[in-house]
Amino acid sequence: MPGRQKLSPPPAAPLSPAPLVPVVRTLHGPSPLLAGLLSALVPGAGHLYAERPVAAILWFVIVGLGYTLLLPGLILHLFSIASATSSARRLEAARARPLLASFTAR
Repeated sequence: MPGRQKLSPPPAAPLSPAPLVPVVRTLHGPSPLLAGLLSALVPGAGHLYAERPVAAILWFVIVGLGYTLLLPGLILHLFSIASATSSARRLEAARARPLLASFTAR
């Protein structure tokens, strides 16, 4: 039939490149486990990860001064780890609340 034109298929959508690092915690806040591990390595690093820079500096200085007497430094280091995990849990819960509210409002 001379009046009919053959339709060509639509062009394929371009493939987007896969991310080099998989995103694991997009909807949640910081991981309490990672905050504790960071704080175990360097006092205050877990607080920095949990977005508390002033607390990070204070814990770094206080634990560093405590290590001059060894035992108080070890005890303060354990308190720093516990505080970092607690901070990460609170931040994670605060970030999860708006998400939960949007699900319950529907």
